[in-house]
Amino acid sequence: LSFAKCCHPLPGDELVGIIRSYKRILIHIKKCDKIKESKKNYVRAQWKTNYERPIKIIVEGKERSGILADIINVISRKGFQIKEANAKLIGNDKAECSFLISFKTVENLKDTINRIKRIRGILKIYLE
Repeated sequence: LSFAKCCHPLPGDELVGIIRSYKRILIHIKKCDKIKESKKNYVRAQWKTNYERPIKIIVEGKERSGILADIINVISRKGFQIKEANAKLIGNDKAECSFLISFKTVENLKDTINRIKRIRGILKIYLE
């Protein structure tokens, strides 16, 4: 199971899975243009309500001093355990921050993503 890079599904999005070779399933947003192009088998998909393993969140934003600290503060204020945090520059003006975080429910994940989106300079958030 993996998330499509074309549409980057996030909690709250309606999902559909496309069965790929070797019984792998690629999860797309139901309205993704790539689904219309595909002739593969579809399966119903939905978000899990509870999580047992950490989830990797990737955040892209405009490079600025303190962006990593701002994201970490949003996550830690809610009491979630950050298992891993990394940041790197992409070109001259963007930063990519990745986090491995332990969430208990899909609502915790959804709320955290919405809070991160409100940070100044955030451009994109997706799951891996």
